[in-house]
Amino acid sequence: MKITFAKFLAFFIFIIISSNPATAVTKIPNLEPNNGFLISKASEVTSFLRAQDNWVVAGSDSDNQSWLALYDQKGSEIWRIFPISIGNGGAGFITAAEFDSREFLIAGVSQRPIELQAVAAPEALPSASPSATSTSTPTATKSVPLVNPDNVVSTPVLPLRKDIDNLFFARVDLSGKIVKVINTENKSGFLPNSIAVSTLNTFLVGNEMNFENRSRGAIWKFNSEGYTETFIFGDSQTVFNKVIATSTKSLTIIGTSAETIAQRKVVGKSDGIILTITVANGKVSNLIRSSGNGALRTWDSASGNLQVAGTSRVGGTNEAVITSFTSKRTVAWSTRISKSVKALINGNCVATENTSSDAFIHLFDGKGKQVKIARLARQEVLGVGTTPSKGCALLSVSSAGGVRVSYL
Repeated sequence: MKITFAKFLAFFIFIIISSNPATAVTKIPNLEPNNGFLISKASEVTSFLRAQDNWVVAGSDSDNQSWLALYDQKGSEIWRIFPISIGNGGAGFITAAEFDSREFLIAGVSQRPIELQAVAAPEALPSASPSATSTSTPTATKSVPLVNPDNVVSTPVLPLRKDIDNLFFARVDLSGKIVKVINTENKSGFLPNSIAVSTLNTFLVGNEMNFENRSRGAIWKFNSEGYTETFIFGDSQTVFNKVIATSTKSLTIIGTSAETIAQRKVVGKSDGIILTITVANGKVSNLIRSSGNGALRTWDSASGNLQVAGTSRVGGTNEAVITSFTSKRTVAWSTRISKSVKALINGNCVATENTSSDAFIHLFDGKGKQVKIARLARQEVLGVGTTPSKGCALLSVSSAGGVRVSYL
């Protein structure tokens, strides 16, 4: 039974679905267990991204302490910090992270403001070989519902705990020191899950879940001094999953919606959406709805300019959908993988999970042809990355083996 944070979140967003692969698994090679490393003390992981030659991981441990850690590609932990507990923020979680080539950006929610002066130096852990790295078995004990990255159709959306009413946005330097923190009141239950940076502003993108059975997409805009304004999209059945700063004047946001957005009505039961937003005024300048008759569609992951991955479900049929768009937002290529419940993309690397709870890592060429694939049995897909030296990286979790990075 999968018991990760993403699975826990499936009980709180009722809008969409997921998908992943189902090819002839008997002919697909297995990933070698020693070709990767374990993420230590990881009960849950909310962000996984590459920073130069290292991996940035945000998550929490079995004591519900939220952390940000930096690993090298071989699996040695360089540092780990606990911004919320050290900063006297009370209960809360890091829900989004990004790297802008100079520093790390993190955002999340807490009971109280994070105090910069209370933040100590990062915890320096002794280097460990990948095989010797310890791990915690993931558990589903979180009491703060966060944005559902899987968009599984499920039971009612629960509002954010009323005492978790502080939103924080922080900058962390390359050594793991927090150099700036911005706190702002969060009465709308906003949970950021993605961050985009432009020349003058930073945009936290996610969803407001202040009322039961409602989720609406939101962009919170910050300048160097603090919070400036919020842009809201939808009313009760819209989820934003990822933002990409495609230019200095606009953002591209992907997600799912079962309601009218920018005068465009829903076509299926819910549609995958790609919005181009003008950052000056928050207006939708372009909208693509990916739909099907009676289909539950979602875009869950995006990369580059612009490749997207998500899922489609019609009746009992589940598929992963991977599509690459041109700069003019026409389809360059698209492919589907049957019997799939999740799909994530990063560059030419795609991670999928099938209906049998097996994880797959795929390598595609620039025209959408699959050139390589491998399987990791009984694993839940959490993330995907790409590196120049190691190739595709799959972040996955199992109840027995914990959270691990595997290279294709």
